[in-house]
Amino acid sequence: MAGKPSTSPSARRRGTSRAAGPAGSTRTAGALELDALIGDPATQIIVCCGSGGVGKTTTSAALALRAAEQGRRVCVLTIDPARRLAQAMGLTELDNVPRPVSDVDPSAGGSLDAMMLDMKRTFDEVVESHATPEKAQQILNNPSYVAISSSFAGTQEYMAMEKLGQLHAASNDPGAAEGGTQGWDLIVVDTPP
Repeated sequence: MAGKPSTSPSARRRGTSRAAGPAGSTRTAGALELDALIGDPATQIIVCCGSGGVGKTTTSAALALRAAEQGRRVCVLTIDPARRLAQAMGLTELDNVPRPVSDVDPSAGGSLDAMMLDMKRTFDEVVESHATPEKAQQILNNPSYVAISSSFAGTQEYMAMEKLGQLHAASNDPGAAEGGTQGWDLIVVDTPP
């Protein structure tokens, strides 16, 4: 019977079935439709997570590139201190400042920026945004602050969420798109192992 899903024993265990597609090809029913996910304007943040070595960085880079080539304005943020995302994106430098990725086909109108969380710099930005310049300088120079901001348990995770919040807020700023690299409509997050 053409077009009728067949279910193999392994597919039954996974809860999926194979269905005939165009020209006799098959696809897994229930598989994640990535183009639909990254093409949906309601999708604003994608977080790639998992154990070390499962391909989070590669997946993040591929999703971000694919979304940009579909016309999305994308920022891919890595929280992993290893520099693999820079290598995957063909960049020599990656830090707390968004860097444009030039290997994006511009015909769809999308763009891609990449950045790496700088935990200390993000912590400093939080202080600077909530204190007067004089008070901020006083805090930033305090030895206790220096110790806490660079090694306190949970700081990396908190600063990652802070940076994600900053990026998302900047993306939702109506004037951000005219300002250059900001104004993303999709943020892809590459998490550490």
